[in-house]
Amino acid sequence: FFFGAPHKMAPPFRNCLDLEVDTKSGEAPLHQSLWAVCSAIHPDWGSITREALEVKMVSGGITNILYKVTADGAPPLLVRVYGDKTEMIIDRKKETHLLKQLSDSEFSVPYHGSFANGRIEGWTTLRSLNPEEMSIFDGPVDFAGLIAGQMAAMHALTPDEPGNPDREPQLWPVTQGWAETAATLRFDDSSARAALYARVDIPHMIEELHWLMRVLPIPAAEESAPIAAAQKFAFASVFCHNDVLSGNVMVDEVTGQCQLIDFEYGSYNFRAFDIANHFCEYSGFDGDWGKWHPTNAQMLRFLRAYVRQSPEGAAVLEGLADEAAREMFMQELLKWTALFCLASHLWWGFWCIIQARYSPIDFDFLDYGRIRFVGYF
Repeated sequence: FFFGAPHKMAPPFRNCLDLEVDTKSGEAPLHQSLWAVCSAIHPDWGSITREALEVKMVSGGITNILYKVTADGAPPLLVRVYGDKTEMIIDRKKETHLLKQLSDSEFSVPYHGSFANGRIEGWTTLRSLNPEEMSIFDGPVDFAGLIAGQMAAMHALTPDEPGNPDREPQLWPVTQGWAETAATLRFDDSSARAALYARVDIPHMIEELHWLMRVLPIPAAEESAPIAAAQKFAFASVFCHNDVLSGNVMVDEVTGQCQLIDFEYGSYNFRAFDIANHFCEYSGFDGDWGKWHPTNAQMLRFLRAYVRQSPEGAAVLEGLADEAAREMFMQELLKWTALFCLASHLWWGFWCIIQARYSPIDFDFLDYGRIRFVGYF
């Protein structure tokens, strides 16, 4: 089961960019400002009083601060307050433009509108997965197969991306931009964070990025049909989530419903990068790559499920001569996907350095950045 059919009616939508949520002055100002944005943006909240508001902070987000806001007589809402300085790593205008398209096509949760420092979305009753569940094929629920289907459906979407009319892959421009920012940051020289930042050796990791960009160009023309088809498929620029970790995969075990959420890093990108990045997320935030990173056999099984559910992939397999050719296609796709795992480590490693400097969220970004760079090697 996957989303993607147009809504019978687009979700109610309104921007109120003159309002903001106050997360720094205590509970009363927080609740007052949450009520103000909800009542201004969602029409069903217009008659709700401040006293009827119930607020619950939602754990798990490491980019933004999340609140579930409820009241009798109104639909529950998710209020997303952007993290400090996250505009350095996320183009919020591009993000909301994409999210509106995904919302209107029912691929994402409903997006109801933005305020000065965040946005409001519909609340989903589905539950998020745990990292160890993402690799399960043979349990009561085929979680891995559901994720493969959702990613295949997403990669078939063609939203407009502001600033990228030709739908070029954004892996290298984004990673280079984050790397350049990370290299200029300064921490208090007396802090433990400054010592860890020095040990990470950003200049060396930038050298690794330049090396990887030479290793992972779009391949030259290949005479072998299965190899050429696999390379074209892996390097195709498709609409990607770029952050399919367990907390962004919502499921209902009873109905088999699966939905991806949180498209703030969404862009056109290499298909194999998006899948590789998902594989890296099997390890969660503890980064035990030896224990959790999928084996070649696990990756190949996921890729087979993905290709079967991808309209383009299924057509490619059907066009190959025989089973031997189809197996050659899958092995070549596996090779390139595994290589893109290196790019995922650099992408998030540099991102972590920036977050460590500016984010107020209680998460050890520098240590996780170190873990991702360790995973690269």
